[in-house]
Amino acid sequence: MYIHYEFNLRNFAFLPQNQKEQVSYLNSVLRPHITQLREFAGLERALVANTIARGEPFPRETMRRIKHYRSIVEQSLEQVLLLKGQPSTSKEMEPAIMTFEQGFMQSFQVLRGPVFAASQQQEEAVRAASIQLLKKKASLENYLAGISSNLLNMSRHHSVTALVKGLVENEAEQLDERLIAVETLFEHFAKIHKKVYQIRYLDNIGQERVRVESENHITTIVRGKHLQNKSHRYYFQHAINLQPVIAY
Repeated sequence: MYIHYEFNLRNFAFLPQNQKEQVSYLNSVLRPHITQLREFAGLERALVANTIARGEPFPRETMRRIKHYRSIVEQSLEQVLLLKGQPSTSKEMEPAIMTFEQGFMQSFQVLRGPVFAASQQQEEAVRAASIQLLKKKASLENYLAGISSNLLNMSRHHSVTALVKGLVENEAEQLDERLIAVETLFEHFAKIHKKVYQIRYLDNIGQERVRVESENHITTIVRGKHLQNKSHRYYFQHAINLQPVIAY
């Protein structure tokens, strides 16, 4: 606030009151301000033009620099506009100042405003999309965590552990009953979890022992020659090397 008052006091002190003072004012004060105005307005426009050419929102650092340049431009412009309507300002200079103001600053401001507004809208759209993406990512991670938890619980189900024991120990007796028990477990799971379209149980060499498919809320148990060997598939080759209770 005090700095603003100081600039007002400086402007009042330097404002020419007669023709003699005006000559001194034009040479020592106004000319340097016009030079500074042109330099920093040019820098501001270059930043704006480069950002427009890239088709991106204005980065924070670019906006900071633009605001810095704009503050210098406005201070310098204020010195020029002080001459408007002053008795010491000649009739020739008055329209020249107005033309300068219109051509040099206002026309650019007409473009500058919509560009900044569009950049702000684009930045807000990107921010909203990022937030939405984070929400979807969290939702997907929660869903996958739920699937992993369900798979872990199924792997500990007594029907699955009984089947594993029978296969590992090569127990032929009751193998069919154990397979049917796991098929029933998988079928119930598929009916409850509508998004699951296929559940397989593969043994340690990649051979399907149980497969249940679900489509349009209709479950099908696949048996016999339709069961496949998946030892060559990437997901089996990766999963077989994982530690216990780790989901691939």
